[in-house]
Amino acid sequence: MASFDPSVFEARRRGLTRNYSADSAMNAYQRFLSQRRGERDYGDMTRTWEENTPKFVSSYSRRNLLAPNIRSGVFANALQKFDSERVRQLGRAREDLQQQDYGYELVGRGATSAYEDALLEMELDKYRQIQNDAMQLMALRSGY
Repeated sequence: MASFDPSVFEARRRGLTRNYSADSAMNAYQRFLSQRRGERDYGDMTRTWEENTPKFVSSYSRRNLLAPNIRSGVFANALQKFDSERVRQLGRAREDLQQQDYGYELVGRGATSAYEDALLEMELDKYRQIQNDAMQLMALRSGY
């Protein structure tokens, strides 16, 4: 007759917890690295736009389309397009960073859910084992 051994279930629980902790730590570190890379890329992109703005403006000055007393429609349209493109690209970069962050959040939630499900399943196995052992004891008592 088999008897209930809590050490088996405790070892499984410790293993589940150890794996969950390692996976959570790895996900958190990957998320951190992703955020750092994204912020660095975003900063580089911002610096590039800031460096290109004076070059852009001076290219219109050299062609006499921009001066203190000159209001060129060509320059105004080009500046509007230049700025719209800057806003669009920086917005996309920020959105990409947020989506990556959300992906890591989903991975973390999935890992937590799987861990909790595994713990519940283990508890059910433990209660089933206890119930089976109790039924075997009752059967022995009654002479079956």
